[in-house]
Order: sequence, then C-alpha cells, then structure tokens
Amino acid sequence: MRLESTSGVSPVPRPVESALAVRATAFEFAPDGQAVLSVEADGRFTVVAANHRLREHLRKCGVNAPAEALVGAEWSTVLRATGLVEPDIERLTEHCRAVARGAASSAWGHTITVASSALHIEGYAVALPVTDGASRQLLWTLRDVTAQVDAERALKHSERKLRQAQRLGQIGHWEYDLATGFTEWSPEMYEILGVETSTPPSADVYVAALPEDIRDRIASDIQSAVGGRAPHYVLHPLRSNDSRPRWAECRWEFEYDGQPEARRMVGTLQDVTARTEAEAELRQSHATNRELNEMRLRAEAESHATEARYRLIFDYGPAALAIADTTGCLISTNPAFQALLAAGSGEPDRPTRIRVIESALSELLRNARLAGEHGVRGEITHTLAAGTRFRAVLRMRPIHLGHSPAVLVAVEDVTEAHRREAALRLVSTGLTRETGPSFFEELAVEVCRLLDADACLIGMSSENGDRVRTVGFCVGEEKRPAVDLDLAGTPCEAVL
Repeated sequence: MRLESTSGVSPVPRPVESALAVRATAFEFAPDGQAVLSVEADGRFTVVAANHRLREHLRKCGVNAPAEALVGAEWSTVLRATGLVEPDIERLTEHCRAVARGAASSAWGHTITVASSALHIEGYAVALPVTDGASRQLLWTLRDVTAQVDAERALKHSERKLRQAQRLGQIGHWEYDLATGFTEWSPEMYEILGVETSTPPSADVYVAALPEDIRDRIASDIQSAVGGRAPHYVLHPLRSNDSRPRWAECRWEFEYDGQPEARRMVGTLQDVTARTEAEAELRQSHATNRELNEMRLRAEAESHATEARYRLIFDYGPAALAIADTTGCLISTNPAFQALLAAGSGEPDRPTRIRVIESALSELLRNARLAGEHGVRGEITHTLAAGTRFRAVLRMRPIHLGHSPAVLVAVEDVTEAHRREAALRLVSTGLTRETGPSFFEELAVEVCRLLDADACLIGMSSENGDRVRTVGFCVGEEKRPAVDLDLAGTPCEAVL
C-alpha cells in the first residue's frame, strides 16, 4: 500500500526514531537497574541516563535523586553516596575502564547496610557499540540480589544445622538411584557402620558391615523393598568391638519425581543403642513392677484372708478378747469379753470392771515398756458392789491397726477357779480330824460334791512308778473299794 499526503508530498518514514523510542522504553522499564555511563577523556565516568529500577535501588541506599539530577553526575560520586568505601570505588572504576578498553567484562558484588538491613547489590558493566562521532559508553546493570543471598545463607545455615543434628543424633543419611545404582552416604553412615570413609558406598558394603547372622535377612529386606511404595523400617544389630550390643534403626522411602515408577530410595540410619538399652531397662522395670505389684496383691489378699480368719476368731471365739491402744484404753471388744464384763454381776458393775481392766492394762503396759517386753501377763483382783471378788488374768501382745500400734488383750476370768481352790483348801482343813484311809475317802467325796463331778479318784504311785493304787475313790457320793491299776493310759499318767 502506498501512502500519499494531501500536499502531494510523500511522507518520510522515520524508522530510526521509532527504534530509538522502543529502545528507550525498554531501557526505562527494564527489570534490572541500568545506567548508561559516558567514558570521559580523563578516565572518569558520567551518567548519561538512569532508568526507573536503578533509581529505586539508589533510594534503598539512601540516594534520593530524580532522573534529571542523575544525568551528568559523576558515577564515582553516585557510588560513594550509596555507602561504598573508597577501595571498592577504585576497584570498580578500574574494572569499568578495563571494560571500556575491551580488556574485560566486569562483574561486581557488594553488600550495603541500609537502616540496619543488609542490601546485597550485584553489578555488571558492558561496553556499548560506538557509532560515528559518539563517545565511548558503558551500560551498567545493577541488580538487588538480597533475597537470593539471604536464601543461600539460610540454606547453608539449614544444611549446617542438619549436619550438626545428624552428628549429635548419630543419624546418617543415604540415597540410592534405582536407575543408575549411584549411592551416596553422609559421613555419619561410615561412622555408624564402622567403614572407612574412602570406601565407595553401596548396598553390599552396608550389608557386609553387619553381623554375619543377619546379613542374608537384611539383604532380602532391601531387595524386596525395591519397587515398593510404602516407607520401610528395620531394626538390626551392628558389629561391636566389645561385649556391649549395638543397634541401628534404618528407615527409607521412595521418590518418584512425578513418574509412575520410583526413581530413587532415600533413608536414614541411626545408632539407637542407648535408646534400645533404655527400652530394655524400661521393659525390665515394668516386669519387675508387675511382679512386685502381683506380690503386693497376693500379700494383701493373704493379709485380708488372715485378717478375716482372725476377725472370726476374735468375734466368735470362746476367749474374751479386746483391742486397746498403747495407753490401755479399750478400742474394741468381742462378745465373749462383753459377756465376761456382765457375768455374775449386775449392770452397775460393768463400767467398774472396764475401769479396773483399763487401769490394770495401763499399769502393765507401762511396766512392759520399762522392761522392754513384748508379751505381758498380769492378774487383777477387784471387789464388786455385791461383795464378791472379780479375779482375772490379762495377757497382752503388741499388734498394729493399719499404721497405728495397738495391743491385743486376752482376759481370763479366774474368779471361779480361785473360789474352788479356796473351797478345796477349806475342805482339806476341815478333814484334818480324819486319819488313815478314811481321810482320802472322805476327801474324794467332798471334792466330787464341790466340783459337781461324776467321780473322783485319789491315788498313790508305786515305788517303780508304773502302777497306781487308789486311796480314795468314789462315784458321786458312793465310796468304792481301792483298786490297783497300771499307770499307763489312766488320767494319773498325765498328772504324774
């Protein structure tokens, strides 16, 4: 198509001006900060143009200047305002000169602290083509690489912490490429397995470093794991230079990189000897605790059973029993004891007997503590309101009620026994007028009547002690003739 003007003069195309406009627009809105520097005859550099991104970088460095203020400024002055020190400015200027001469391409990096924050700047200088009549010029590109530098530093810091954690935790890392067979181990792998660091890593080296009796099993586990998808775990012993068993825990998983088949295996190996020993001790402790608990439960059951038996004896036994504290005060009494308190007396005598027993207990306990005795026996005698005497024998043994000391008291009423003994003495005294065999015959009758017995036998043993001859023998009140008996098998045998 041909364009014609109304004046009859053809329009003049301006391709040069259009190209310059496009280039100027690309320069102004370039993603990196750029400046066109003019190389002066004295070796200095002046700013011909500076784009928008460069002005942003300069503002970060504390240089607030519009584009027109930068044009014509000396480049070293601009650099000095950003915080560069003189040695760096001289070094950068020398590089720019070398670039202008075509002797080098410049790459430069620098860190500037702005408002307590580190700003990392990276710069490049490139010589621009020289057109006829134009001065030599450089294109200076300035890039803010703070985020990149910070990320690299963070990555290095993370890697250092990871290596430190692996070293302190005795954790080794390994990787195995399923396609190429390439294997990589961290230094901790060699240390845990006890393998020289110069040894090329491989699955065979790993298996060979294990005890012989488990090598086949571990090799089979590794082989069967290849091609699987689920993470794997195995706990196995390690070779040890002493008698102490060593254990390691190996875990691994698969990486697919978006492919249907696994590309590599990655895993860790950790020395868990201390943990395994602690777990074994913990299991032993739990077993011991269970055993002790079972023993305690059995002891408690036996104690409860024994207590139940003693409680039955205490509650339903014929003996008069009571429990008192260490001062002699009664805490608990059984039915037989209650019956003893009321036997042969009126109700008013009951508290009197209790006071008499407690007083005697207190005295006996005080004497027992002074003598350091455990079992104590004593007798008490008290005249009741009816004029009769109450006699009893007390026997005590120390016990515990829970965690409190106490005393078990057995009380035996010997009032009737004393009465019969006294009556027997009176009978003996009353029969002293009798002499010869008649004395023993009358004595047997009186004893039978006094004790309300069915029969009474009074005998004398022979000289050799194997026979007994009765000197007084009655059935009821009927006297019987004397008899001569073998001692063995008769009640006299138990007495003699």
